[in-house]
Amino acid sequence: MKAHNWFKKLAPLMIVLIFVMLTACQGKSASGENEPIKIGVLLTLSGPLSNMGDGLKKGIELYFEEKDYKIGERKVEFIYEDDENNPQVAIRKYRKLVDQDGVDLLLGVSSSTVLYALKDQIDRDKIPLIALSAGNEMAWEKKSDYIFRPSYSNWHMGYVPGVFAAKNLGKTAYVVSYENPSGYEQAAAFKDAFEENGGKVLKIVYPKSGTNDFATYLTEIAQLKPDVVNHISAGPDGMRFAMQYKEFGFKGKIPFLATVPADLATTPEMMDALEGAYVRFDYLDSSDSEENQKFVKAFKKKFGDADLGFEYVGYDAALYVDKAITKAKTTDVEKLINVLKDLKYESPRGEIQIDPKTHNPILDYYMIKYVLKDGKLVKEYLETIEDVQMPAENPNK
Repeated sequence: MKAHNWFKKLAPLMIVLIFVMLTACQGKSASGENEPIKIGVLLTLSGPLSNMGDGLKKGIELYFEEKDYKIGERKVEFIYEDDENNPQVAIRKYRKLVDQDGVDLLLGVSSSTVLYALKDQIDRDKIPLIALSAGNEMAWEKKSDYIFRPSYSNWHMGYVPGVFAAKNLGKTAYVVSYENPSGYEQAAAFKDAFEENGGKVLKIVYPKSGTNDFATYLTEIAQLKPDVVNHISAGPDGMRFAMQYKEFGFKGKIPFLATVPADLATTPEMMDALEGAYVRFDYLDSSDSEENQKFVKAFKKKFGDADLGFEYVGYDAALYVDKAITKAKTTDVEKLINVLKDLKYESPRGEIQIDPKTHNPILDYYMIKYVLKDGKLVKEYLETIEDVQMPAENPNK
């Protein structure tokens, strides 16, 4: 009886406590839109590809410094982690960002290998990732409702020079790519584009990353006598190949498609090796558009006369995040991904439309030729390839 009486006396108090707890929880949920937006940034910040990660980081910070690290009235907090271009390290850092730091969304990942390793976990966690390059399969067989790419894919990077080379440089090609998913995908896209436009790829080879001596491949080039050579690289390998290409006497005789950005070619020897090389870009720093002039002005103010590398990609991705959250008016996942999947916006690269079928951008590309001017390697504009759109399905399956 006593226990029963005690329960009768405590029941009203328990009801009040439950009501207070529920009210507090509701208050927290409602005020969540006033709390800081936490963005986890996963980049390769060490090792051979650190120049890319460093440039992306600078671009992200440059954009949000201009915005006083705010989207609307909400503060934005960034938590950076180095994936070391290692899938296992990336998974560990990803789990920290999601489980410990409680980020609202992720920005980064520039390696196909890392992106593929994270895909299933991203789908399970249902957290948006704004990828900064790589990974064709993210648009095809491995497409995710939560992964979006405003930058470019391996397909874009291979297809555009393939079109240009077949139309302007010759009808036979030798391709030197690199032995990982990104290298395979770019080479396949180049071959598709080159042969769709009347050319023939004589051979594709895949040296291991870190190759120092390309003599075997250069000797084969001398034997096959292709009209054009395409070297696909994301780091120092491209610099070594360009130097040895010149040493073998091919410079100026066989047109050379390169992927070495001008900001890496700072020594006289490297600039001389790349003089005359053809390169595809999705951005022209000489554009007089309002968005680009704003970006260039901010870049020069912060970095002076430093060469522009991957900063524009990071800046543009940060802009994409800002535009999407502003339009969605929330970081609620389902509402946000509904905006991310087909957002159209103006960036330093021009007008960008995200394709809802692939979650990849539709945008213009530019072919340039490196020329030496006043002791510097500069870009000579050649041609615009407009509205480049990734196919909705893998053309090789």
